[in-house]
Amino acid sequence: MLQCKTLVLFKRRGNLRFVDRIGPINVSHSSTQLEVQRAIDRHLFEEMSSGNLDGVLVPIERPEYENQGSMELGVMVGITLGIVLGIVGMVAYWCRLVYVSENAPEQRRGTNPRAVQAPFSSCLLHVMGQQGSIMPVETTEWMLEYRPSVPLDWHDLEAYRLDIALVERTTRLATGGFGSVWLGRFNQQQVAVKSMVEGRIRTLQHPNVVRFIGACWHSLDAVHLVVEYMNLGDLKDHLDIHVAMPWSRKVQCAHDVAAALVYLHDQNIIHRDLKSRNVLLDTHKPSKLSDFGISRELVSRTMSHEVGMLLSELDTHKVPFDGMTTEFGDVMVPMAVVMKIMQGQIKVAPSPSCPPPIALLLNHCTQFDPMLRPTAVELLHRLQQLDVARL
Repeated sequence: MLQCKTLVLFKRRGNLRFVDRIGPINVSHSSTQLEVQRAIDRHLFEEMSSGNLDGVLVPIERPEYENQGSMELGVMVGITLGIVLGIVGMVAYWCRLVYVSENAPEQRRGTNPRAVQAPFSSCLLHVMGQQGSIMPVETTEWMLEYRPSVPLDWHDLEAYRLDIALVERTTRLATGGFGSVWLGRFNQQQVAVKSMVEGRIRTLQHPNVVRFIGACWHSLDAVHLVVEYMNLGDLKDHLDIHVAMPWSRKVQCAHDVAAALVYLHDQNIIHRDLKSRNVLLDTHKPSKLSDFGISRELVSRTMSHEVGMLLSELDTHKVPFDGMTTEFGDVMVPMAVVMKIMQGQIKVAPSPSCPPPIALLLNHCTQFDPMLRPTAVELLHRLQQLDVARL
């Protein structure tokens, strides 16, 4: 009879875990590999039946029939040496990371040495202080949910940095409150260059505009803006839930929106997506506008038409023109509705229960000819003159 390798078992007894071994397992010299495996399986089955087996280390090479003791010693020495080398390698790699994080930022053009002091895997929340300083903030638990598989630090952003001397701006395509869009050339190809006005968004300070706080990111495709919280959500959901919303509250909401538009217009910013979803409410704060764009192609009288749409929604608690049907009873596609509005074939109308002063203002704001509509300042003045107690 000759011997097969000893099996190493990982066993448990209650909360105690320990290492045990089976063997040597005796097999005949003429046994095939399959017969050896069956002998091993029989021993494992007996151990598994006891219910205290956590794992097993099974030799994958063919049975060794000679020099069993010396082979086991060689395996143990090899494993020990591998573990030691692995630990040394990890320590060396960690030291390299620490060296790079402490020394590389100063060697790279345009990086922020203060910002990269945070760990590679941290998320930097850039909050504007009273003096406009940028303060790095340590990673918090919620940020880990968005962490990419490969951490990103300022060095990664360098791969996307272009030499400004190689970017040529030729023709201004559009100008807005937050910057301009130019036609340009880079690397022998036509490109669009968006030139932002530095710090513009953080300078917007108005009681009826949602306040921008800062931004944070884990990777180039996971950037998060941090803005003021409004605890009642948006106007659309509020109108859906509160059918009996008083007109005094509705007029105040319309007034706040008009005040925000006047302020933004003063800053050369036109809100191109004014709707109830972008009007936020709070129990202790006035209504506030959010999500404004950069284009200023529109004029002040065009904005009053959007306020008219908002007045219609405050009146009916429904989105204007939603669910319109054709003469055959089919629901109109949005483009068909837009064409009818542009051709003056349809317009919003106040409901029978709409207070007369509101109905008059709604009709004035939604005139087909923009020159017949009030400006944002005129609209704000008329809302201020309303006698809310009589509505």
